[in-house]
Amino acid sequence: MIPLTVAAVLALPVARPVLAASSVGEALSLLAQMKKTADRCGFLSAAQRDEMGTFLARAEVIAANRVGAVATRRAISHGKRAGATAACTEDQAALVREAYAAAREALHASARPAPRRHVNERRVARQKPKATARRTAVGRIAATDKNVTRREQGDAVRRYVGLTSRYYRALRCGGVPHARMRAMYRQVKARHYALIRSHGGKVTARAKARARAIGTRGGCRIALN
Repeated sequence: MIPLTVAAVLALPVARPVLAASSVGEALSLLAQMKKTADRCGFLSAAQRDEMGTFLARAEVIAANRVGAVATRRAISHGKRAGATAACTEDQAALVREAYAAAREALHASARPAPRRHVNERRVARQKPKATARRTAVGRIAATDKNVTRREQGDAVRRYVGLTSRYYRALRCGGVPHARMRAMYRQVKARHYALIRSHGGKVTARAKARARAIGTRGGCRIALN
């Protein structure tokens, strides 16, 4: 989930705000931690570490506009302290690489022009009105499917919370093989972006917060259950 929060805060200027203020601070703190860890442990190349510094500076400006200068400085300071004591392990190196890749991808995405939508809007405007009977039939179908759609949406959120909470618990408890952690991360990332597309940023942010709360409490014997 580290790359997800890093990418989200860097994408804020070009996407609707999907993060609460606390999540913006967390993302900034995590990015500062990854940068400090990379510098201290020699992870990434020198050019990539410099690029991470650019990412951090960009995220700092975005966070300051969103949560204020004081909270921004506090988040960066907290992240640097955590990075100063992080172990120089392969797991940490993998997290740094993933955070770097996510931040780089988010910045490149922010540089792309927004998709043009006015052409489709004109086409819709030129279409002739549908017959009243057809509109009524469509309305009946939508009403019939409403309960089914709600159940499907609830299932998607529950599956995301279940998977993501297990990932957080595995991160907290440790002892999970690196290959398994990478596979879990890829699953979480895919469901995270799928949930944003289907339910929107606010629902996804709340589901992530719920998953974090579940994953950061309880015993470790059920980390992968």
